[in-house]
Amino acid sequence: MRTPTLRKSAIAPEAQDPFGCPTSTAPALKRVCTTVLPQGGATSALHVTQETTTMLGSSAKHVVLQHFGQIVVFQFASDGVLRLINTSNAYEGRLEIFLAGRWGRVCDYGWRLTSADVACKQLGFTGAHTPVVNTSPRGTGFFWIQNIDCQGSETSLADCSHDGVGEINSRFCVETSSNDAGVLCKGPNDGEVRLTGGNQYQGRVEIFYAGSWGIVCKVYWYTYEGQVLCRQLGFSGALQSWSDFVSRTGPRVMLDEIYCDGTESRLDNCSHGVIGYPNSFGCTGAYPHEIRAWCEAPDDGQLRLLDGNGYNSGRVEIKFAGEWRRVCDDGWGINDTAVVCRQLGYSGYVRSVRSWTPKGSGFFWLFKTGCLGTESNLTDCRYGRVGAIYSRSCDSNSYNDAGVYCQGYLPGVIPTSTTTRTTTTTVTSGPTCYSCSGTSGTSCSTSVTCSYGYVCHTTASAYESYNLFYSSSTIAYSYSRGCRSQSLCTSQELQGNTCTGTGTSKVCRQCCTSNFCNSGTLDTSQTSTNNKGFATGSAWFNVLCVLLLIVFAMN
Repeated sequence: MRTPTLRKSAIAPEAQDPFGCPTSTAPALKRVCTTVLPQGGATSALHVTQETTTMLGSSAKHVVLQHFGQIVVFQFASDGVLRLINTSNAYEGRLEIFLAGRWGRVCDYGWRLTSADVACKQLGFTGAHTPVVNTSPRGTGFFWIQNIDCQGSETSLADCSHDGVGEINSRFCVETSSNDAGVLCKGPNDGEVRLTGGNQYQGRVEIFYAGSWGIVCKVYWYTYEGQVLCRQLGFSGALQSWSDFVSRTGPRVMLDEIYCDGTESRLDNCSHGVIGYPNSFGCTGAYPHEIRAWCEAPDDGQLRLLDGNGYNSGRVEIKFAGEWRRVCDDGWGINDTAVVCRQLGYSGYVRSVRSWTPKGSGFFWLFKTGCLGTESNLTDCRYGRVGAIYSRSCDSNSYNDAGVYCQGYLPGVIPTSTTTRTTTTTVTSGPTCYSCSGTSGTSCSTSVTCSYGYVCHTTASAYESYNLFYSSSTIAYSYSRGCRSQSLCTSQELQGNTCTGTGTSKVCRQCCTSNFCNSGTLDTSQTSTNNKGFATGSAWFNVLCVLLLIVFAMN
Protein backbone atom coordinates (compact mmCIF):
# COMPACT_ATOMS: atom_id res chain seq x y z
CA MET A 1 0.00 0.00 0.00
CA ARG A 2 1.19 3.54 -0.76
CA THR A 3 2.40 5.76 2.03
CA PRO A 4 -0.80 7.41 3.27
CA THR A 5 -1.30 11.08 2.62
CA LEU A 6 -3.21 12.91 5.37
CA ARG A 7 -6.29 14.65 4.04
CA LYS A 8 -9.84 15.38 5.09
CA SER A 9 -12.49 12.84 4.19
CA ALA A 10 -15.75 13.91 2.66
CA ILE A 11 -17.47 10.61 3.54
CA ALA A 12 -20.98 11.08 4.93
CA PRO A 13 -22.85 8.67 7.25
CA GLU A 14 -24.05 5.69 5.25
CA ALA A 15 -25.65 2.25 5.69
CA GLN A 16 -23.39 -0.68 6.52
CA ASP A 17 -23.15 -4.22 5.18
CA PRO A 18 -23.17 -7.23 7.58
CA PHE A 19 -19.49 -6.63 8.30
CA GLY A 20 -19.89 -3.02 9.39
CA CYS A 21 -18.61 -1.50 6.13
CA PRO A 22 -20.30 1.39 4.26
CA THR A 23 -22.26 -0.21 1.44
CA SER A 24 -22.42 2.63 -1.12
CA THR A 25 -18.86 3.96 -0.99
CA ALA A 26 -17.25 0.57 -0.58
CA PRO A 27 -19.73 -2.05 -1.86
CA ALA A 28 -17.19 -4.86 -1.86
CA LEU A 29 -15.74 -4.39 1.62
CA LYS A 30 -15.01 -7.66 3.38
CA ARG A 31 -14.41 -6.76 7.05
CA VAL A 32 -13.26 -4.14 9.53
CA CYS A 33 -9.75 -4.54 10.97
CA THR A 34 -8.81 -2.31 13.94
CA THR A 35 -5.46 -1.38 15.45
CA VAL A 36 -5.32 0.75 18.61
CA LEU A 37 -2.67 3.46 18.66
CA PRO A 38 -0.45 3.79 21.76
CA GLN A 39 -2.52 6.70 23.05
CA GLY A 40 -5.56 4.40 23.25
CA GLY A 41 -9.03 4.66 21.84
CA ALA A 42 -12.18 2.70 21.23
CA THR A 43 -11.89 -0.85 19.89
CA SER A 44 -15.37 -1.29 18.45
CA ALA A 45 -16.26 -1.04 14.75
CA LEU A 46 -16.70 2.60 13.71
CA HIS A 47 -19.40 4.65 12.05
CA VAL A 48 -17.62 6.73 9.42
CA THR A 49 -18.55 10.41 9.62
CA GLN A 50 -17.10 13.56 8.08
CA GLU A 51 -16.58 15.22 11.47
CA THR A 52 -14.67 12.43 13.15
CA THR A 53 -12.83 10.62 10.37
CA THR A 54 -9.69 11.42 8.40
CA MET A 55 -8.75 9.56 5.23
CA LEU A 56 -5.14 8.42 5.53
CA GLY A 57 -4.82 6.66 2.22
CA SER A 58 -6.19 4.04 -0.15
CA SER A 59 -5.21 1.39 -2.65
CA ALA A 60 -6.94 -1.06 -4.93
CA LYS A 61 -7.66 -3.33 -1.97
CA HIS A 62 -7.73 -1.06 1.09
CA VAL A 63 -9.09 2.18 2.50
CA VAL A 64 -7.28 3.46 5.61
CA LEU A 65 -9.03 5.91 7.94
CA GLN A 66 -8.15 7.54 11.24
CA HIS A 67 -11.03 7.76 13.71
CA PHE A 68 -10.47 9.32 17.18
CA GLY A 69 -6.85 8.16 17.21
CA GLN A 70 -7.72 4.68 15.91
CA ILE A 71 -6.58 3.25 12.58
CA VAL A 72 -9.41 1.53 10.67
CA VAL A 73 -8.52 -0.63 7.67
CA PHE A 74 -11.32 -1.48 5.23
CA GLN A 75 -10.25 -4.42 3.08
CA PHE A 76 -12.00 -4.79 -0.25
CA ALA A 77 -13.34 -8.24 -1.08
CA SER A 78 -11.91 -10.17 -3.98
CA ASP A 79 -13.21 -13.13 -5.98
CA GLY A 80 -13.89 -16.24 -3.89
CA VAL A 81 -14.46 -14.46 -0.57
CA LEU A 82 -17.21 -16.08 1.58
CA ARG A 83 -19.60 -14.72 4.16
CA LEU A 84 -22.29 -16.16 6.50
CA ILE A 85 -25.74 -14.56 6.21
CA ASN A 86 -28.87 -14.60 8.41
CA THR A 87 -27.31 -16.29 11.39
CA SER A 88 -27.94 -15.90 15.10
CA ASN A 89 -24.39 -16.93 15.96
CA ALA A 90 -20.97 -16.62 14.41
CA TYR A 91 -20.58 -20.34 13.67
CA GLU A 92 -23.60 -21.09 11.52
CA GLY A 93 -25.45 -19.65 8.56
CA ARG A 94 -26.16 -19.47 4.84
CA LEU A 95 -23.16 -19.14 2.55
CA GLU A 96 -22.66 -16.40 -0.04
CA ILE A 97 -19.64 -16.10 -2.34
CA PHE A 98 -18.18 -12.96 -3.97
CA LEU A 99 -17.47 -13.40 -7.68
CA ALA A 100 -17.17 -10.95 -10.57
CA GLY A 101 -17.77 -8.02 -8.25
CA ARG A 102 -21.08 -9.32 -6.84
CA TRP A 103 -22.28 -11.47 -3.95
CA GLY A 104 -24.29 -14.55 -4.91
CA ARG A 105 -25.80 -17.65 -3.32
CA VAL A 106 -24.27 -21.15 -3.20
CA CYS A 107 -26.53 -23.96 -4.46
CA ASP A 108 -26.79 -27.00 -2.15
CA TYR A 109 -26.81 -29.50 -5.02
CA GLY A 110 -23.82 -31.79 -4.36
CA TRP A 111 -23.06 -30.08 -1.02
CA ARG A 112 -21.24 -32.37 1.43
CA LEU A 113 -19.05 -32.33 4.54
CA THR A 114 -15.68 -32.07 2.76
CA SER A 115 -16.75 -28.91 0.94
CA ALA A 116 -18.32 -27.46 4.11
CA ASP A 117 -15.05 -28.12 5.93
CA VAL A 118 -13.10 -26.09 3.33
CA ALA A 119 -15.66 -23.26 3.61
CA CYS A 120 -15.40 -23.12 7.41
CA LYS A 121 -11.60 -23.10 7.31
CA GLN A 122 -11.72 -20.30 4.74
CA LEU A 123 -13.95 -18.35 7.13
CA GLY A 124 -11.37 -18.74 9.91
CA PHE A 125 -12.75 -21.76 11.79
CA THR A 126 -11.01 -25.08 12.41
CA GLY A 127 -13.49 -27.04 10.29
CA ALA A 128 -17.14 -27.95 9.84
CA HIS A 129 -19.51 -30.09 11.86
CA THR A 130 -22.39 -30.09 9.42
CA PRO A 131 -23.04 -29.27 5.74
CA VAL A 132 -26.48 -27.64 5.79
CA VAL A 133 -28.94 -27.85 2.90
CA ASN A 134 -32.24 -26.00 2.40
CA THR A 135 -30.93 -23.34 4.75
CA SER A 136 -33.63 -21.28 6.44
CA PRO A 137 -34.36 -18.47 5.93
CA ARG A 138 -33.54 -18.79 2.25
CA GLY A 139 -31.49 -16.27 0.35
CA THR A 140 -32.62 -13.89 -2.36
CA GLY A 141 -31.19 -13.24 -5.79
CA PHE A 142 -29.22 -15.49 -8.06
CA PHE A 143 -26.95 -18.49 -7.40
CA TRP A 144 -23.29 -18.39 -8.40
CA ILE A 145 -22.11 -22.01 -8.20
CA GLN A 146 -23.41 -25.55 -7.70
CA ASN A 147 -22.17 -29.13 -7.40
CA ILE A 148 -19.05 -28.14 -5.46
CA ASP A 149 -16.64 -31.05 -4.93
CA CYS A 150 -13.75 -30.25 -2.59
CA GLN A 151 -11.01 -32.72 -1.72
CA GLY A 152 -10.28 -31.09 1.64
CA SER A 153 -6.86 -29.60 0.89
CA GLU A 154 -8.12 -26.43 -0.81
CA THR A 155 -7.77 -23.06 0.93
CA SER A 156 -10.77 -21.51 -0.78
CA LEU A 157 -14.15 -22.83 -1.86
CA ALA A 158 -13.57 -21.21 -5.27
CA ASP A 159 -10.56 -23.52 -5.73
CA CYS A 160 -12.76 -26.63 -5.56
CA SER A 161 -14.29 -28.36 -8.56
CA HIS A 162 -17.78 -27.09 -9.52
CA ASP A 163 -20.00 -26.80 -12.59
CA GLY A 164 -18.78 -23.30 -13.40
CA VAL A 165 -19.56 -19.77 -12.28
CA GLY A 166 -23.18 -19.01 -13.09
CA GLU A 167 -23.75 -22.51 -14.48
CA ILE A 168 -26.85 -23.40 -12.45
CA ASN A 169 -29.25 -26.21 -13.35
CA SER A 170 -32.81 -25.01 -12.79
CA ARG A 171 -33.83 -28.47 -11.68
CA PHE A 172 -31.81 -27.94 -8.50
CA CYS A 173 -31.63 -24.22 -7.80
CA VAL A 174 -33.68 -21.22 -8.95
CA GLU A 175 -33.94 -17.78 -7.39
CA THR A 176 -37.28 -18.62 -5.76
CA SER A 177 -36.06 -21.87 -4.21
CA SER A 178 -34.64 -22.47 -0.73
CA ASN A 179 -31.78 -24.65 -1.91
CA ASP A 180 -29.08 -22.61 -0.20
CA ALA A 181 -25.92 -24.29 1.06
CA GLY A 182 -24.96 -23.50 4.62
CA VAL A 183 -22.52 -24.59 7.30
CA LEU A 184 -22.31 -25.24 11.02
CA CYS A 185 -18.65 -24.65 11.85
CA LYS A 186 -16.55 -25.94 14.73
CA GLY A 187 -15.93 -23.75 17.74
CA PRO A 188 -14.21 -23.90 21.12
CA ASN A 189 -15.72 -26.13 23.85
CA ASP A 190 -17.74 -28.14 21.34
CA GLY A 191 -19.00 -31.41 22.80
CA GLU A 192 -19.04 -30.28 26.44
CA VAL A 193 -22.03 -31.62 28.40
CA ARG A 194 -24.01 -30.45 31.42
CA LEU A 195 -27.07 -31.37 33.53
CA THR A 196 -29.72 -28.68 34.01
CA GLY A 197 -32.94 -28.40 35.99
CA GLY A 198 -31.73 -30.55 38.92
CA ASN A 199 -28.45 -30.58 40.81
CA GLN A 200 -24.87 -31.50 39.96
CA TYR A 201 -25.76 -35.22 39.83
CA GLN A 202 -29.05 -35.15 37.92
CA GLY A 203 -30.96 -33.17 35.31
CA ARG A 204 -31.64 -32.68 31.63
CA VAL A 205 -28.73 -33.60 29.37
CA GLU A 206 -27.46 -30.70 27.25
CA ILE A 207 -24.49 -30.51 24.89
CA PHE A 208 -22.56 -27.50 23.58
CA TYR A 209 -21.99 -26.82 19.88
CA ALA A 210 -21.52 -23.71 17.74
CA GLY A 211 -21.52 -21.31 20.68
CA SER A 212 -24.79 -22.49 22.30
CA TRP A 213 -26.28 -25.25 24.44
CA GLY A 214 -28.88 -27.66 23.05
CA ILE A 215 -30.66 -30.77 24.25
CA VAL A 216 -29.70 -34.35 23.52
CA CYS A 217 -32.62 -36.25 22.02
CA LYS A 218 -33.15 -39.98 21.88
CA VAL A 219 -36.24 -42.16 22.10
CA TYR A 220 -34.25 -45.04 23.61
CA TRP A 221 -31.38 -44.06 25.87
CA TYR A 222 -29.44 -47.03 27.16
CA THR A 223 -27.13 -47.79 30.08
CA TYR A 224 -23.96 -47.32 28.02
CA GLU A 225 -24.90 -43.78 26.99
CA GLY A 226 -25.57 -42.87 30.62
CA GLN A 227 -22.24 -44.33 31.73
CA VAL A 228 -20.30 -42.32 29.14
CA LEU A 229 -22.20 -39.13 30.01
CA CYS A 230 -21.55 -39.45 33.75
CA ARG A 231 -17.91 -40.38 33.13
CA GLN A 232 -17.43 -37.24 31.03
CA LEU A 233 -18.93 -35.17 33.88
CA GLY A 234 -16.42 -36.68 36.31
CA PHE A 235 -18.71 -39.09 38.19
CA SER A 236 -18.02 -42.75 38.92
CA GLY A 237 -21.05 -44.10 37.10
CA ALA A 238 -24.70 -43.75 36.10
CA LEU A 239 -27.77 -44.66 38.12
CA GLN A 240 -30.62 -44.21 35.69
CA SER A 241 -31.70 -42.31 32.60
CA TRP A 242 -35.01 -41.78 30.88
CA SER A 243 -36.51 -39.77 28.04
CA ASP A 244 -39.52 -37.51 28.10
CA PHE A 245 -41.50 -35.34 25.68
CA VAL A 246 -40.80 -31.61 25.88
CA SER A 247 -42.13 -28.58 24.08
CA ARG A 248 -40.19 -27.38 21.05
CA THR A 249 -40.18 -23.89 22.65
CA GLY A 250 -37.14 -24.92 24.70
CA PRO A 251 -33.52 -25.25 23.50
CA ARG A 252 -32.94 -26.69 20.05
CA VAL A 253 -32.17 -30.36 19.60
CA MET A 254 -28.42 -30.37 19.11
CA LEU A 255 -27.68 -34.10 18.93
CA ASP A 256 -29.63 -37.31 18.31
CA GLU A 257 -29.15 -40.96 17.32
CA ILE A 258 -26.45 -41.52 19.95
CA TYR A 259 -25.10 -45.06 20.39
CA CYS A 260 -22.20 -45.78 22.76
CA ASP A 261 -20.42 -49.05 23.55
CA GLY A 262 -19.56 -47.84 27.06
CA THR A 263 -15.80 -47.42 26.59
CA GLU A 264 -15.86 -43.84 25.27
CA SER A 265 -14.58 -40.98 27.43
CA ARG A 266 -16.93 -38.39 25.91
CA LEU A 267 -20.46 -38.46 24.56
CA ASP A 268 -19.42 -36.88 21.24
CA ASN A 269 -17.01 -39.80 20.70
CA CYS A 270 -20.01 -42.11 20.36
CA SER A 271 -21.82 -42.71 17.11
CA HIS A 272 -24.38 -39.93 16.62
CA GLY A 273 -26.54 -38.16 14.07
CA VAL A 274 -25.99 -34.86 12.28
CA ILE A 275 -24.95 -32.14 14.74
CA GLY A 276 -27.57 -29.42 15.06
CA TYR A 277 -29.99 -31.00 12.58
CA PRO A 278 -31.80 -34.03 14.07
CA ASN A 279 -33.36 -36.50 11.72
CA SER A 280 -34.60 -39.39 13.90
CA PHE A 281 -38.12 -40.32 14.95
CA GLY A 282 -39.19 -38.48 18.09
CA CYS A 283 -36.60 -35.73 17.68
CA THR A 284 -37.93 -33.65 14.80
CA GLY A 285 -41.54 -32.97 15.84
CA ALA A 286 -43.13 -30.41 18.12
CA TYR A 287 -42.36 -32.50 21.23
CA PRO A 288 -38.91 -34.10 20.99
CA HIS A 289 -37.62 -36.62 23.53
CA GLU A 290 -35.19 -34.98 25.91
CA ILE A 291 -32.92 -37.08 28.10
CA ARG A 292 -32.74 -36.83 31.88
CA ALA A 293 -29.95 -38.62 33.70
CA TRP A 294 -28.91 -39.42 37.27
CA CYS A 295 -25.24 -39.94 38.04
CA GLU A 296 -23.73 -41.65 41.07
CA ALA A 297 -22.95 -39.49 44.11
CA PRO A 298 -20.55 -40.29 46.98
CA ASP A 299 -23.39 -40.59 49.55
CA ASP A 300 -25.71 -42.78 47.48
CA GLY A 301 -27.67 -45.30 49.55
CA GLN A 302 -27.90 -43.31 52.79
CA LEU A 303 -31.10 -43.96 54.78
CA ARG A 304 -33.25 -41.94 57.14
CA LEU A 305 -36.53 -42.41 59.06
CA LEU A 306 -39.25 -39.76 58.94
CA ASP A 307 -42.72 -39.28 60.47
CA GLY A 308 -42.07 -41.82 63.27
CA ASN A 309 -41.50 -41.62 67.01
CA GLY A 310 -38.25 -39.77 66.52
CA TYR A 311 -35.86 -42.46 67.70
CA ASN A 312 -36.52 -45.98 66.34
CA SER A 313 -39.42 -46.00 63.87
CA GLY A 314 -40.58 -44.19 60.79
CA ARG A 315 -41.05 -44.03 57.05
CA VAL A 316 -37.93 -45.06 55.10
CA GLU A 317 -36.26 -42.67 52.67
CA ILE A 318 -33.08 -43.30 50.67
CA LYS A 319 -30.68 -40.87 49.01
CA PHE A 320 -29.47 -41.10 45.42
CA ALA A 321 -27.95 -38.47 43.12
CA GLY A 322 -28.02 -35.87 45.90
CA GLU A 323 -31.77 -36.21 46.52
CA TRP A 324 -33.87 -37.94 49.22
CA ARG A 325 -36.85 -39.94 47.93
CA ARG A 326 -39.33 -42.51 49.19
CA VAL A 327 -39.08 -46.32 49.22
CA CYS A 328 -42.07 -48.19 47.77
CA ASP A 329 -43.64 -50.94 49.92
CA ASP A 330 -44.17 -53.22 46.92
CA GLY A 331 -42.31 -56.37 48.03
CA TRP A 332 -41.45 -54.86 51.43
CA GLY A 333 -40.99 -57.40 54.24
CA ILE A 334 -39.30 -58.26 57.52
CA ASN A 335 -35.96 -59.10 55.85
CA ASP A 336 -35.86 -55.61 54.33
CA THR A 337 -36.64 -54.13 57.73
CA ALA A 338 -33.81 -56.12 59.34
CA VAL A 339 -31.31 -54.69 56.84
CA VAL A 340 -32.61 -51.11 57.24
CA CYS A 341 -32.36 -51.26 61.04
CA ARG A 342 -28.87 -52.78 60.81
CA GLN A 343 -27.67 -50.10 58.35
CA LEU A 344 -29.02 -47.34 60.59
CA GLY A 345 -27.15 -48.76 63.61
CA TYR A 346 -29.96 -50.29 65.69
CA SER A 347 -29.50 -53.50 67.67
CA GLY A 348 -32.31 -55.28 65.87
CA TYR A 349 -35.75 -54.95 64.36
CA VAL A 350 -39.33 -55.32 65.56
CA ARG A 351 -41.55 -55.34 62.47
CA SER A 352 -42.02 -53.98 58.97
CA VAL A 353 -44.85 -51.68 57.91
CA ARG A 354 -46.55 -51.08 54.59
CA SER A 355 -48.54 -47.94 53.73
CA TRP A 356 -46.92 -45.90 56.48
CA THR A 357 -49.03 -43.03 57.77
CA PRO A 358 -48.53 -40.14 57.23
CA LYS A 359 -47.45 -40.77 53.67
CA GLY A 360 -44.43 -39.16 52.09
CA SER A 361 -44.45 -36.66 49.24
CA GLY A 362 -42.74 -36.70 45.89
CA PHE A 363 -41.31 -39.59 43.90
CA PHE A 364 -39.96 -43.00 44.88
CA TRP A 365 -36.39 -44.21 44.40
CA LEU A 366 -36.77 -47.95 45.07
CA PHE A 367 -39.39 -50.67 44.74
CA LYS A 368 -39.55 -54.46 44.85
CA THR A 369 -36.74 -54.79 47.36
CA GLY A 370 -35.78 -58.38 48.05
CA CYS A 371 -33.32 -58.64 50.94
CA LEU A 372 -32.18 -61.92 52.44
CA GLY A 373 -31.88 -60.23 55.82
CA THR A 374 -28.12 -60.67 56.15
CA GLU A 375 -27.00 -57.70 54.03
CA SER A 376 -25.25 -54.70 55.59
CA ASN A 377 -26.94 -52.06 53.43
CA LEU A 378 -30.23 -51.81 51.58
CA THR A 379 -28.36 -51.21 48.32
CA ASP A 380 -26.74 -54.66 48.72
CA CYS A 381 -30.17 -56.22 48.29
CA ARG A 382 -31.99 -57.03 45.09
CA TYR A 383 -34.30 -54.24 43.91
CA GLY A 384 -35.72 -52.66 40.76
CA ARG A 385 -33.63 -50.10 38.90
CA VAL A 386 -33.13 -46.86 40.82
CA GLY A 387 -35.91 -44.43 39.95
CA ALA A 388 -37.56 -46.85 37.50
CA ILE A 389 -40.89 -47.32 39.30
CA TYR A 390 -43.17 -49.40 37.10
CA SER A 391 -45.67 -50.30 39.82
CA ARG A 392 -48.93 -48.37 39.53
CA SER A 393 -49.30 -48.48 43.32
CA CYS A 394 -46.22 -46.35 43.87
CA ASP A 395 -46.78 -43.09 42.03
CA SER A 396 -46.09 -39.75 43.67
CA ASN A 397 -49.65 -39.52 45.05
CA SER A 398 -49.83 -42.99 46.58
CA TYR A 399 -49.71 -44.03 50.23
CA ASN A 400 -47.41 -46.99 49.63
CA ASP A 401 -44.47 -45.95 51.80
CA ALA A 402 -42.26 -48.60 53.40
CA GLY A 403 -41.78 -48.21 57.16
CA VAL A 404 -39.90 -49.93 59.98
CA TYR A 405 -39.88 -50.38 63.73
CA CYS A 406 -36.32 -50.94 64.97
CA GLN A 407 -35.10 -52.26 68.31
CA GLY A 408 -33.12 -50.15 70.76
CA TYR A 409 -31.88 -46.60 70.31
CA LEU A 410 -29.10 -44.95 68.41
CA PRO A 411 -26.06 -43.65 70.35
CA GLY A 412 -26.81 -40.19 71.73
CA VAL A 413 -30.58 -40.51 71.19
CA ILE A 414 -32.52 -40.15 74.46
CA PRO A 415 -36.28 -40.90 74.39
CA THR A 416 -38.57 -38.22 75.80
CA SER A 417 -39.32 -40.16 79.03
CA THR A 418 -35.63 -40.79 79.81
CA THR A 419 -34.17 -39.09 82.88
CA THR A 420 -30.67 -37.64 82.40
CA ARG A 421 -28.41 -36.88 85.35
CA THR A 422 -24.98 -35.31 85.55
CA THR A 423 -22.91 -38.22 84.21
CA THR A 424 -25.34 -41.11 83.75
CA THR A 425 -28.54 -41.76 81.86
CA THR A 426 -31.27 -43.78 83.60
CA VAL A 427 -33.93 -45.35 81.44
CA THR A 428 -37.16 -46.26 83.29
CA SER A 429 -38.51 -49.80 82.87
CA GLY A 430 -41.99 -50.81 81.83
CA PRO A 431 -44.74 -52.43 83.94
CA THR A 432 -44.74 -55.99 85.34
CA CYS A 433 -47.12 -58.15 83.34
CA TYR A 434 -48.52 -61.68 83.36
CA SER A 435 -46.77 -63.79 80.71
CA CYS A 436 -48.22 -67.05 79.42
CA SER A 437 -50.18 -68.57 76.56
CA GLY A 438 -52.83 -71.26 76.16
CA THR A 439 -56.49 -71.94 75.56
CA SER A 440 -57.61 -70.79 79.01
CA GLY A 441 -58.86 -67.29 79.45
CA THR A 442 -57.85 -67.12 83.11
CA SER A 443 -54.76 -65.31 84.31
CA CYS A 444 -51.48 -67.16 84.68
CA SER A 445 -49.06 -67.27 87.58
CA THR A 446 -45.85 -66.31 85.76
CA SER A 447 -44.87 -62.68 85.26
CA VAL A 448 -42.21 -60.57 83.58
CA THR A 449 -41.00 -56.97 83.92
CA CYS A 450 -41.17 -55.23 80.57
CA SER A 451 -38.43 -53.03 79.10
CA TYR A 452 -38.85 -49.30 78.63
CA GLY A 453 -41.31 -48.53 75.87
CA TYR A 454 -43.25 -51.79 76.34
CA VAL A 455 -46.69 -52.35 77.95
CA CYS A 456 -48.79 -55.32 79.08
CA HIS A 457 -51.05 -56.99 76.56
CA THR A 458 -53.75 -59.65 76.41
CA THR A 459 -54.51 -61.22 73.01
CA ALA A 460 -57.35 -63.62 72.28
CA SER A 461 -57.17 -65.40 68.90
CA ALA A 462 -60.23 -67.24 67.58
CA TYR A 463 -60.08 -70.87 66.45
CA GLU A 464 -62.64 -73.53 65.54
CA SER A 465 -63.38 -76.17 68.20
CA TYR A 466 -65.08 -79.20 66.58
CA ASN A 467 -67.32 -81.67 68.51
CA LEU A 468 -67.20 -85.00 66.66
CA PHE A 469 -70.14 -86.62 68.45
CA TYR A 470 -72.57 -83.77 67.90
CA SER A 471 -71.12 -82.89 64.47
CA SER A 472 -70.90 -79.23 65.39
CA SER A 473 -68.18 -76.58 65.58
CA THR A 474 -67.74 -73.75 68.04
CA ILE A 475 -65.57 -70.62 67.94
CA ALA A 476 -63.17 -70.67 70.90
CA TYR A 477 -60.25 -68.42 71.85
CA SER A 478 -56.60 -69.02 72.59
CA TYR A 479 -55.05 -66.47 74.96
CA SER A 480 -51.55 -65.03 75.13
CA ARG A 481 -50.24 -62.46 77.61
CA GLY A 482 -46.97 -60.64 78.04
CA CYS A 483 -45.05 -57.50 77.04
CA ARG A 484 -45.60 -55.65 73.78
CA SER A 485 -43.98 -52.54 72.30
CA GLN A 486 -46.30 -49.63 72.97
CA SER A 487 -45.66 -48.39 69.43
CA LEU A 488 -47.40 -51.54 68.17
CA CYS A 489 -50.56 -50.86 70.17
CA THR A 490 -53.27 -48.73 68.63
CA SER A 491 -54.91 -45.94 70.59
CA GLN A 492 -58.11 -48.06 70.76
CA GLU A 493 -56.21 -51.00 72.25
CA LEU A 494 -54.70 -48.74 74.92
CA GLN A 495 -58.17 -47.42 75.83
CA GLY A 496 -59.88 -50.80 76.06
CA ASN A 497 -60.71 -54.11 74.45
CA THR A 498 -60.64 -54.06 70.61
CA CYS A 499 -61.49 -56.89 68.18
CA THR A 500 -60.73 -57.22 64.48
CA GLY A 501 -61.75 -59.82 61.91
CA THR A 502 -64.54 -62.35 61.97
CA GLY A 503 -64.86 -66.07 62.46
CA THR A 504 -61.58 -67.89 62.90
CA SER A 505 -59.76 -64.74 61.74
CA LYS A 506 -61.01 -62.74 64.69
CA VAL A 507 -58.40 -61.33 67.10
CA CYS A 508 -59.18 -59.33 70.25
CA ARG A 509 -56.46 -57.39 72.01
CA GLN A 510 -56.02 -55.01 74.91
CA CYS A 511 -52.92 -53.03 75.93
CA CYS A 512 -52.45 -51.51 79.40
CA THR A 513 -49.68 -49.75 81.27
CA SER A 514 -50.02 -50.66 84.98
CA ASN A 515 -48.58 -53.68 86.83
CA PHE A 516 -50.51 -56.96 86.31
CA CYS A 517 -53.19 -55.18 84.33
CA ASN A 518 -53.41 -57.98 81.73
CA SER A 519 -55.39 -60.46 83.84
CA GLY A 520 -58.84 -61.80 83.16
CA THR A 521 -60.68 -62.49 79.94
CA LEU A 522 -61.54 -60.21 77.03
CA ASP A 523 -65.00 -59.37 75.77
CA THR A 524 -65.11 -61.38 72.56
CA SER A 525 -68.93 -60.87 72.32
CA GLN A 526 -69.10 -62.19 68.76
CA THR A 527 -68.70 -65.90 69.57
CA SER A 528 -70.90 -68.03 67.26
CA THR A 529 -71.87 -71.67 67.01
CA ASN A 530 -72.31 -73.39 63.67
CA ASN A 531 -74.98 -76.18 63.79
CA LYS A 532 -76.59 -75.52 60.44
CA GLY A 533 -74.97 -78.29 58.47
CA PHE A 534 -72.59 -81.20 58.45
CA ALA A 535 -69.08 -81.35 57.27
CA THR A 536 -68.08 -84.11 54.91
CA GLY A 537 -66.35 -85.97 57.70
CA SER A 538 -69.36 -85.84 60.03
CA ALA A 539 -71.71 -87.00 57.28
CA TRP A 540 -69.70 -90.15 56.65
CA PHE A 541 -69.57 -90.76 60.44
CA ASN A 542 -73.38 -90.66 60.70
CA VAL A 543 -73.72 -93.04 57.75
CA LEU A 544 -71.36 -95.45 59.46
CA CYS A 545 -73.40 -95.30 62.68
CA VAL A 546 -76.63 -96.11 60.80
CA LEU A 547 -75.03 -99.12 59.13
CA LEU A 548 -73.79 -100.42 62.48
CA LEU A 549 -77.28 -100.11 63.98
CA ILE A 550 -78.73 -102.09 61.06
CA VAL A 551 -76.12 -104.82 61.56
CA PHE A 552 -76.92 -105.07 65.30
CA ALA A 553 -80.66 -105.16 64.54
CA MET A 554 -80.24 -108.03 62.07
CA ASN A 555 -78.36 -110.03 64.69
